[in-house]
Amino acid sequence: MSEFQIADHLFVDCGAYSHHGIYVGDNRVIHFDSTAARKLLGTVNGAPPKIVEVSLDEFSGGSEIHIRVYDDPSTVFGPGESIARARSKLGERGYDLALNNCEHFAVWCKTGEPSSTQVDSACKVVSAGAAGVAMGTAIIRSAKLLPVPYKFAAYTAGAAVAVGSTTYQYVVERKKNRNAKNS
Repeated sequence: MSEFQIADHLFVDCGAYSHHGIYVGDNRVIHFDSTAARKLLGTVNGAPPKIVEVSLDEFSGGSEIHIRVYDDPSTVFGPGESIARARSKLGERGYDLALNNCEHFAVWCKTGEPSSTQVDSACKVVSAGAAGVAMGTAIIRSAKLLPVPYKFAAYTAGAAVAVGSTTYQYVVERKKNRNAKNS
């Protein structure tokens, strides 16, 4: 028996980001089927991540599992509605790091409004004047125009520019999210 309650919003700290899902009971979690490699390779080869139900062990990948606590319980659906929302998305694709990631999915299941503290933090970094993020994003977006063999190199270059130029700001924002136990 796990210490989790039905419809808990779970997340694991993966270092530079956190991974989110919804606990559905019987040691099972619904989430975007995603590791960093699956996200990148799936997107490159035309099979992007999809929403699936997996075991707690598979979800966590051996990392400690945390429960996201919502400050205002009146803003979250009850367990039945949260689980129904999660199940309604099983099999869906459409993963997008900035607009439809695992955290967006889990928050949507709980509140009806997709949001991501991780994306919000990244936006704060950008608004703080991180020109490198804009350059890296442009490279990554341009990658979809390239032939498949060059996409990986372009994604890597874009990520290197974005991350390399904003590391300090991102680390500060990440620490804030961890301390708030949001992600």
